[in-house]
Amino acid sequence: MSDAPPPPKTPLYRPEVTAHRARNLYGDIILRGSMPSWVITALLCIIIVGAMIFGFMIKVEGQPIFSWMLEQVR
Repeated sequence: MSDAPPPPKTPLYRPEVTAHRARNLYGDIILRGSMPSWVITALLCIIIVGAMIFGFMIKVEGQPIFSWMLEQVR
């Protein structure tokens, strides 16, 4: 077994790099999502609106599909 002292710990990033980043973000609140999450949100909204339009436009036995479905449940 060696009694040599462990090597000194070095920081993961240079201090000047972290100081510059901290100055840039000081006091700022960044509220923005990533682009893929906005794309998925937009697609889901389009699908939901499309389903609602489809439900109001399609007629089954002369009545809107929503009314027809409610009668089927009763």
